[in-house]
Amino acid sequence: MNLDGKKILAVIKSNVVIAVCVVVILGALVGLPYVSQGFEESVKEAVDKQEKSYKDLARIKNYKITIPGSSPTKAIPNKSIIDSINDVANQRKEQSVGVLEAAKSVSRGQHVNLDDRLFPGRDLPDYELAVEVPRFQKRVVEEYKSLLEDVNAGWPPEPDTVVKSLQQVQQQFLDQNLRKDASSTLDEEEIKMLKSELSEHRTDLYLREAEDTGIYLNLSQMDLPVYDERKVYEKSELFGWQWKFWVMEEILHAFKNVNGDKTTVLNSPIKRVLSMQLRGLMSLDTAGSAPATSSGSGSSGGGGGGGFGPSAGPAAGPAAGPAAGPAAGPAAGPASGGMPSRSSGGPGSGNAKPKVEEAGDELVIAEVAEAGSSNRDLSITGRISNELYDVVLVDVSLIMSKDNLTETLQSLSDGRFVTIRNLSIERADVYGALQLGFLYGPSPVVKVNLTLETVWLRSWTRDYMPDKVRASLGIELEKDDSSSDDDDEDDFS
Repeated sequence: MNLDGKKILAVIKSNVVIAVCVVVILGALVGLPYVSQGFEESVKEAVDKQEKSYKDLARIKNYKITIPGSSPTKAIPNKSIIDSINDVANQRKEQSVGVLEAAKSVSRGQHVNLDDRLFPGRDLPDYELAVEVPRFQKRVVEEYKSLLEDVNAGWPPEPDTVVKSLQQVQQQFLDQNLRKDASSTLDEEEIKMLKSELSEHRTDLYLREAEDTGIYLNLSQMDLPVYDERKVYEKSELFGWQWKFWVMEEILHAFKNVNGDKTTVLNSPIKRVLSMQLRGLMSLDTAGSAPATSSGSGSSGGGGGGGFGPSAGPAAGPAAGPAAGPAAGPAAGPASGGMPSRSSGGPGSGNAKPKVEEAGDELVIAEVAEAGSSNRDLSITGRISNELYDVVLVDVSLIMSKDNLTETLQSLSDGRFVTIRNLSIERADVYGALQLGFLYGPSPVVKVNLTLETVWLRSWTRDYMPDKVRASLGIELEKDDSSSDDDDEDDFS
């Protein structure tokens, strides 16, 4: 059949609406499956998204919120709840900061920097440091004298003093009571009377001193720093003198707090210090090591060693013997007050770290354990020197009252970062001590050997450390902003 295009076109023009509907119907039949497929996917995606929103709303509705200090409760997070949580978080933060500041205050206590020119100070030329050393050594000795006065330390009269006093009493007794001179011969009764008089006077001398003394301790016992003009000193060694004094000050003030201000050796819990040695001072590798047993290892030729030397004066006799127990001879090296010698580690060496080395003019920072690190193999506390604090051990031997001994030992830690790490108890030679003038009072006494663990927060000690000490303890050195400014100025001048 022949189709006339003109007639068809004329029909379409006369029926435009019908023609358009026919085209749309035909197009829909062809394209509708494709369009419906895409529409189906978009609808499915919208439905899934809406379903997820419903699930999120349900989870939020059943959400349990825990505000610090209260039990979990179902609630919808809102601004009020968020503000409450922020308030609690800020309070906790303030409390944490307060605890840190309080800990810093306890650690620092009454310890003061003995010389602002030296510590931390600028690097002094050798000739200036040589002038400062003898002056600082005298200052340290004076501080020890003041410390002993503060803790009311005393000592029995020296033997020469006792002998001279007894000679005077003897002559007076012969002249006034027996009417005889020194060359006269005395009978047995007169000799007995003279001995009784001398014995009573001797006891009275010791008693008067005991009534004025809070604890038996003598400056001559202490291994004070001695200036040697032939020696070249470094600031690190001088800082060791100061830190050692801080440790001694901390321990002796703890003893004073236990004894009280108004007690005497006749009624005080702690009656006499026999020996006192430091370990782990300015060191990373010896804070946990055991005391050395070799004799004479506690000092370094009077250079400010770590503890008391042999008792001087009256204590040189039998009563000095008890000091030779476990606390009498701790390790050399860190006890020297200067830079300690490093050990090679091992089971008893704690957290052994490499010693500080100088690379040209720069100090190499030693490795140090992370803050809060511990080693339970070393002690019951497990504390070792780390980024947060340094551990210094003090081996001390004491004569103590046997009464309430447990309470006395526990009170040593009151208000201080001091912990008893080890102890042993021995019988005290009371009669041998009495012959030398040490009166301990009516209560029974014992000899107690203690290892005290002291903790020193770096948050304040680092402020006074010379750079060499900081580097040896693994503390980053502070940048000298003034020098960098000078360098910049030179570069652009």
